[in-house]
Formats: sequence, structure tokens, C-alpha cells
Amino acid sequence: MCGINAIFKYNQKQVDLNDITLMSSAIQHRGPDEAGYALLNDGSLGFGHVRLSIIDLKTGQQPMFNDDGTIGLIFNGEIYDHKALREDLQVRGHHFKTTSDSEVIIRLYEEYDLNFFEKLNGEFAFIIWDQNKRRLLAVKDRMGIKPLFFYRSHDEIIFSSEAKGIFALPRVPRQISKEYLTGPAWGVFPKSFSTFESIESLKPGHFLIVNQNESPVEKEYWRLNYTPDCNLTFEDAQEKLRNLLAQAVKRRMVADVEVGVYLSGGLDSTLICALMAQNGQKFKAFNMGFTGSVYDEASLAQKIANHYGVQFETIDCSMELMAENYLKTIYHSELVLFNPGPIAKIILSHLVRSQNHKACLTGEGSDEIFGGYPYYKLEKIRQLMLGGGEEARLAEDLWKKFKIIDERSEGVLWDGKKYWKGVEPLFDFPSFHHARAHDADKYIDQAFNPELKFGEDNKPGTLFDKTYGINEIKNLNSFNITRSTSMNKLSGYLIPAYCDRMEMANSVECRTPFLDRDMLNFAGTLLPKYCLNVRELKEKFLLREAFKDVVPSFMKTAHKHPFMSPNWYTFSKVSAGKTIVDEFLSRRKIKSVGIFNPAFVRNARLLWKILPQRTLLFKRVDILIGQILGIQTLHHLFVENAVPASSSINMVDRTPAPRFVP
Repeated sequence: MCGINAIFKYNQKQVDLNDITLMSSAIQHRGPDEAGYALLNDGSLGFGHVRLSIIDLKTGQQPMFNDDGTIGLIFNGEIYDHKALREDLQVRGHHFKTTSDSEVIIRLYEEYDLNFFEKLNGEFAFIIWDQNKRRLLAVKDRMGIKPLFFYRSHDEIIFSSEAKGIFALPRVPRQISKEYLTGPAWGVFPKSFSTFESIESLKPGHFLIVNQNESPVEKEYWRLNYTPDCNLTFEDAQEKLRNLLAQAVKRRMVADVEVGVYLSGGLDSTLICALMAQNGQKFKAFNMGFTGSVYDEASLAQKIANHYGVQFETIDCSMELMAENYLKTIYHSELVLFNPGPIAKIILSHLVRSQNHKACLTGEGSDEIFGGYPYYKLEKIRQLMLGGGEEARLAEDLWKKFKIIDERSEGVLWDGKKYWKGVEPLFDFPSFHHARAHDADKYIDQAFNPELKFGEDNKPGTLFDKTYGINEIKNLNSFNITRSTSMNKLSGYLIPAYCDRMEMANSVECRTPFLDRDMLNFAGTLLPKYCLNVRELKEKFLLREAFKDVVPSFMKTAHKHPFMSPNWYTFSKVSAGKTIVDEFLSRRKIKSVGIFNPAFVRNARLLWKILPQRTLLFKRVDILIGQILGIQTLHHLFVENAVPASSSINMVDRTPAPRFVP
């Protein structure tokens, strides 16, 4: 895993090497081991690369080039089948100078041109320069696990792994996007977005073509196709899943450094831990706990690690420690946080790095693929209610049980309000995400400074309808529609806020077996009933049944809640948290930033203090406070203040020598 930067100048203007240096220093946390640059295309293209060395520690330096220097690469990520791909390419006549997966990408491009994307299985973002075709390609993996942002002006296009890399250049304007303020900041996630005006994010499963005299063109090379296979029996699906997950875990254990696992105490990380243990390698399991909180699962995780004979390391994420790491977390995530949980992840990655680990496997993606969130059950119960008769009576019984077992995540991942009945349906079922987006519309005019003048087109409900109101989504069954919306949230929020940026802030990479290419393609073939057993209120039913003989017996009756931490109100009660809240939500600060209505913020804070914490309204207000605090903090870190960047970073010149042309 690494960090990449590039500047492409139009009209043969020259790249300033100092710009590449500044950008690289701004994201050096992504690659503290080495840094290199190259000036290409007669100086009109600049590459910068900071390296976190995981594979081929001795010869995997970048930027990397083919034999004659006409194809160059900067790459962030891992290609997990690179050894098999290498062998195939060698049969086809290709020779290799390194053992890195980076060189495999170059050779694949030489062999297959734009048809090579489908061969890549991994987490990646990379940029290729083809000197002969005067063509630049920017590519992102299928689920957007690895980030890649870009900024366009009339005379250049600038790329970086993080927006802060682009903001290292003073000429780039810095402003929070109005679309972000009323969309993703309220939980509505399109295919791709950026927190900042004028900064774009390459879509997952897409590549961008940049030519000298043409506008950049973004094209799709992969999408998750929901085509249920009615011939796939439940038993066969279990067997296939067992093989796919074991293979995905094995692929991600290949490295030239130690690989650990994040162990939360839930099913997903437990399965990964179990499959890693079956491979016979020694490894560590890392965990973060919240001592004294209902969210603490450290003791359960310890018990699981002991069951598999795995060394266990945990850290207590006290709220004071969380508050002390809040600004760092916002800076690295570049996002609003709906819950303080991501702060614990950045603390955890610091522990991992302090134990001399650079890579860990994590369980992200399972809930999206197999229907693990409470709202999957909620939507099915509502559908049964609308069916009438015996189905409605069954639904009422299920509803009573559901409210008890999923009480902890109420107000965050579901709620019992029936406002969905008053929303004009976009789909043929009561969608939780759709109803919540439209319910948020009423807050926009109240919450924001009236001078910003958000129209109807800039409201969460409208953005949701634009994003998902297309035939290819509307024609899916209800379960797959919700999976599609969940996948957008996964790539747009959960991965950057809980995974990539939190690990890379401390120079650690995350590897996600559930988001393996073959696993994703398999997911699209599943019948909804295989994933959700609503009559028993069992989410991720296929996954549970497939591995019921693998998980410890003491886990089989436990109900795992989605990962969460203590709330923002608890955050505000510790010294460091109180200082942050009082500073960024003060009337003075609200007025000076000019995004929010000071009266609205004052009233929200008053409700926050007087409402009982178990009420749904309190939980909604608590999330709202976190949203406002996050936006205020983002403005402070990226708009009011310049991104820290230095020209003193040591970068090795890897520009290929000029070719001799007779």
C-alpha cells in the first residue's frame, strides 16, 4: 500500500518538481518507507510515489517502468493473484526484473491494453502513462477500497490518493462541497463524491482516460451484476462460499511482512481469524475495547483468539483518548463522522504499527454482501405488514422480537417511525434509506445558513432519487436494491472512515477478504432468501450456516450488533471532547464559518442535553451534532488552514533515461 500523486499539464506546459514534492509530503503517512518521482512526456507529466513496502521489499520501488521506459506506473494497493498472472505472462514471452505485483500490472497492460482490468483481483488505485500513445490511465478497484481523487482546470489535471495531497498546492481552491453538505453528510451516498468543491473522486470499477488534446473520459470496466442463480442450491452455495472465503483469506496472507487480523468479536472477523489459523501461520489478533460500555467486546474477542490459539493484543479506547484523536481522525478521513467509532480505528492502527505490523485482514463488506444490517430485516417485516392477512400477523410478532434484539442500533441503522408511509415510494417496497433521506429534507432549510440558499435539488431526498431512481436499480428485487445502496455507503463512507484512511494514517494497510473479486461476483448470484431468514430474524443466514462448524460454540447464540462506540454526548463529557465541542459549535465559530444557522445549532445542543438518551429523538440529535461538528472541523482543517506540506521530503529521481533514436 502506498500513496500516489500525478500532475498532467495540457499544451506541453512544464510540471514543477516542487509541486510533486509538496503533494508527496502531504500524504507521506501512506508510504513512509521510500519516495520517488519521475518527470515524463518532456516534463509535462509528473509522477510522485510514497511507498509502504509490503511485497518485494528490495526491488519494488516506484515510479516503475517497462524495459524501454515507454510505460510508467504509480500504484497503490495489492494484486493478490500476481504470481499466477506472472507465470502466464512469462509463458507469453514477458520477462520480469522484480517480484513485485506492480510490474505485473505493467506487463498486463503491454499484453492486453485496455482489456486487462478484469484480470486484476485486489485493492488498488494506479496511474499508467503510455508514452507511445501519449495516454494516461487512472484506475480504481471494483469497490473503491483504494482512494483516488483528481482536480481539473483549463491547463492541468492533478491526482492524489487523498484530497490533502491536492490541497498541498496553494493554487487549488478549498471549499466544502454544497452537494456533500446536503447529501453524503446526511447519509445519502452516490457512486462517488468528494467532500470538497472542485475535487472529484474516481468511481469504483472505473478508469479515466486522459489525452493531451481531449477532455478526460471516465469509463466503467466492472459493476456488481445482481443476477440470482435459481439453479444454485442452498447447499451448493454454502460449499462455494466456504471455498471462496478460504481462498480470499489465503490470498491476503501473502506478504513479505507479518500479517495480522482485526478481531472485533463478531462473526466476520472471527471467520477470518479461523481461516488464517487453518493456514498454519502464526499471527496476531488486534482489538479495541470500550471498557465499561455496552459496546465493549474485548473479552469476547480475547475468548475467540484463545479458541484458535492466536496471540491477542487489545487497547482500551477511553473516551478521553478518543477525543484526543478526534482532529487527527477528521483530518485523515476527510469526512463527517456519524459516530465516534472511526476514532477507535485510528487508535487501533497505531497499536498495530507499534507492534511492527504493516498489514491486517479485516471483515468489512460482509454485512453489505450477505444482508447483515438491521434494516434488511426491517424492510422485510414492513413488506409482510403491507401484505395483510397471515403475513401481517406474522410481521407483528417479528416486529416485537426485532425491536428487542436490535435495540442497541435503533436510531442509527433502523427506527420504528412510520414516516415511510408518508413518502411517495421510489421502489415497490418501503425502503429504509429512501424514507430516511426524505425525512432529512425537513432539516436542510432549518440547519443551514439561509444565505446558502439550498434549493429542492440540493436535498437528501432529491439526491437519493437521482442516484437510485434509475431503471437498472428499480428493476431489482427489494433485497438487491438495498444491497446496492449499502454498497455505495460501504465505498463512500465505511471504507474511508473505518478502514483505508484510518489504517494508512499510521502506515498500516487493510485487506478485505469479503471484497475479493470472486466473492463479489458470487454475491450477485445469491437468492435473497439465502441471505436473510426473516422468520427466524437471522441476518447473513448463508454465511452462518456455511461456517457453523467453524465458529466457537459460545458464539452461536450471541447476537452481534454492528460495530459502534459510545456516542457524541459521551464524547462531550470528557475534557478534550468538551473543548472541541465548545470551540467548534460555539455561536462565534458557527457564525464565522457561515455554513450553519446558529439558532438551529443552539436548539439542537439544548435538546441534546435534556433528552433521555434512550429515546429515538436523542439518538437522531446525537448523530446530527456529530454531523455539524464534523463539517465545522473539516472547514477548520482544510478551508481555514493550509494542509501541512514540506519541500524537504527526500525523493529519488526514477525518471527513465532518454531513449536513443537513430
